[in-house]
Amino acid sequence: MTATTLNPHQPTVIPFTPAVQALGPLTKTPILTDPLYFPVSEAPIDILGKANPDWKAIIRPDTGKVLSVQRKSYQLIKNDEVFPQFEELMKKSLDTEGMYTQDSICYGGGQSMREYHFPQHKIEVRDGDTVTLRLRAVNSYDGASSFGFMFGGFRLICSNGMVIGTKIKELQFRHTRNAEERALADLEKVLNAYQSTAELWKTWTRRSITDDQVLSIITSMPGTNEKIQALILNQYLQETQELGRTLWALFNALTHWSTHAEFSNRTIHAGNQKAIVLKRENVVARTMGSKPFQTIAM
Repeated sequence: MTATTLNPHQPTVIPFTPAVQALGPLTKTPILTDPLYFPVSEAPIDILGKANPDWKAIIRPDTGKVLSVQRKSYQLIKNDEVFPQFEELMKKSLDTEGMYTQDSICYGGGQSMREYHFPQHKIEVRDGDTVTLRLRAVNSYDGASSFGFMFGGFRLICSNGMVIGTKIKELQFRHTRNAEERALADLEKVLNAYQSTAELWKTWTRRSITDDQVLSIITSMPGTNEKIQALILNQYLQETQELGRTLWALFNALTHWSTHAEFSNRTIHAGNQKAIVLKRENVVARTMGSKPFQTIAM
């Protein structure tokens, strides 16, 4: 079998079908931020003119938008309740000096996100290449997920969000008060896990990877198409010029795609960019947990 050779000075293009082009033009735009503490309430619902006590609507009174319909057992946990509580625990567990945040509201208020950056928790992965702790908390009113938080790193040199791709790194709870308290206590585990992962990243900066291994990982990414795979492959070739043919270069190509790849006009107009970034990061996390990646990484 002949080994594949990639040329970092000549971008490689994997052909893709016309169906992909039909998605429409893509445009770069900054991700906008919005305050999270908008009003939300419960309302009874009627079905064919008859009240249904087993279900209720979650609505946003300031816009009149129905965010979801839930069973009566669903406990509404509002952003202005859970985020301050979460942040109080965070202050006890992490060094918040210089911390900054970014708020995002997606799907008309159905999903709310607050991203925290902790400049005091920084680790130099290689000379001149520093990563800081990043944490994203998500609360949903549309039933997409429970409140939860995910953490990883933020690479200062390129503003990539560094995904940590193991299950323990996503800590979440359902919309019940007791579960909320248990999950928030898990925040204390974040720092140790982040530090151990950063030590693993350091080894990736020295771990060589063949072109065949790169192609095997990229082409097996779940939920992607040939166009996306070509974008990531081209980005990897650019990363190799500075980072060499290493696993760290491939990891940065993956996170560059999840953080910086263009959005469709439809996504931009709806203001849902952060939700798409979160979905991409989940794809990267699944890729990191795959057999082709794990064979090289560990």
